[in-house]
Amino acid sequence: MRPRLYLPTASNNCTLQLTMVQSRHLIKVLRMQIGDTLEVFDGNGNAYDAVICDNHKDNTQIQLGVRLPATLADQSREIHIGQVMCAPTKMDWAIEKMTELGVTSITPLIDDKTKYRVSEQHFKRWQRLLIAACEQCGRRTLPLLQATENISQWQPSGTLIVLSPWTSASLRSVNASLKEESITLLVGSESGLSDNVLQQMQQRGALFAHLGTRILRTETAALAALAKLLPE
Repeated sequence: MRPRLYLPTASNNCTLQLTMVQSRHLIKVLRMQIGDTLEVFDGNGNAYDAVICDNHKDNTQIQLGVRLPATLADQSREIHIGQVMCAPTKMDWAIEKMTELGVTSITPLIDDKTKYRVSEQHFKRWQRLLIAACEQCGRRTLPLLQATENISQWQPSGTLIVLSPWTSASLRSVNASLKEESITLLVGSESGLSDNVLQQMQQRGALFAHLGTRILRTETAALAALAKLLPE
């Protein structure tokens, strides 16, 4: 697989200068030379062939060609995830893997049991993880990382499905009954959603679904759900 690089300013037949970090990665780590090719994507679904035309380790230049044809990987249904904040290392891992599996957007949530808070540094790290995951997995569209919201004010998109091990309906059966293309999954924290939050979601008309016979960790639940819902 060719190296892939995220450049939001990418467009047809243009020359772009890379940042020092990007240049050093291509030239010092990947040992790329003038004339070597890579794929560049803009995060909005567009991708281009590119060739290195100047391989200085601090300010490499690349020449982009025409836009590449669309792929099925970026044409799947919209699946949004509201993830109640968990331990930072778990949140990092979950966001990275959600991106690989094709999530449309991620909203970090705070509920009545949350003990973690989100800083600007968290968001900067998560954005870096999103980009790196897209570069690695072949995805051309970056998922949207939403601002942190309190769960009581959160307005999810499409049909809301609350993941709960205590309900009788499976996610597959709930999904089979839906006509909407856009759905949002709510994933609780390590200790689960409180009775108060569950009641709020019920009053909003949310659907409830389980992921099987096992109780999954919070950082696993969203990934298992995505794997069941997204096309192969």
